[in-house]
This record gives sequence, C-alpha cells and structure tokens, in this order.
Amino acid sequence: NSEASKDLSKQLYSNRSAALLKQQKVDEALKDAVKCIEIDQHWAKGYSRKGDALLYKKLYTDAFNAYNTGLRMCPNDRVLAEKSEQAMRARESVNATDTRRRSSSSNPLSSVF
Repeated sequence: NSEASKDLSKQLYSNRSAALLKQQKVDEALKDAVKCIEIDQHWAKGYSRKGDALLYKKLYTDAFNAYNTGLRMCPNDRVLAEKSEQAMRARESVNATDTRRRSSSSNPLSSVF
C-alpha cells in the first residue's frame, strides 16, 4: 500500500531527525525534517522537527514560522504552541539585545555614563 509506505517513511524521517538533533547533527536533522514535510506537507510533526532544528541553529524566526505552520495543521497541539512561544521569546530577546547594542554604539558617550 502506497499510503502505508508514505506513513512509514515520514515517521522514519521524523524519528531520525530527532535522533540526529540529539547527536547535534543539526544540518542532517534539518534535511530529514524537510524530507518528512516533502512526504506529507499536512503532518504537523514534520514542522515540529523542522522548527526544532532551526531553533537549535538559532534561526528563531524560521523556527517560529515552522512551528506555526504545524499549528495550522493541528491547532490544539500544546507542544507545538509551547515551542512556537519559545521561538518567539528567543527572537524577541535577540531583537532587544541588538537594539540595546545599536543604541549604545551610536552614542559615543554611552561608555562614559
């Protein structure tokens, strides 16, 4: 059965993506997550795996977008919602840090005060 084969393939890529991420093989984990999505673009777990790899790479906006795509597939998934929030907080934290750096570096007297 083609559908059963597709289901098995996406689960294997998903599981391998998680295992690779645990081994800190982030690029490989991301590739498997993307392959999982290619097999079934309506399966939220693939987007969760992709978001996890992107979050690890500190690509917070991309991770946030991946998690939210998964949430569109499965709006009541609490884990995806929590991961989306985590990515958003990380993104906001980086943006706040960048803003503070820019504002202090643009003021030549900032180091004096």
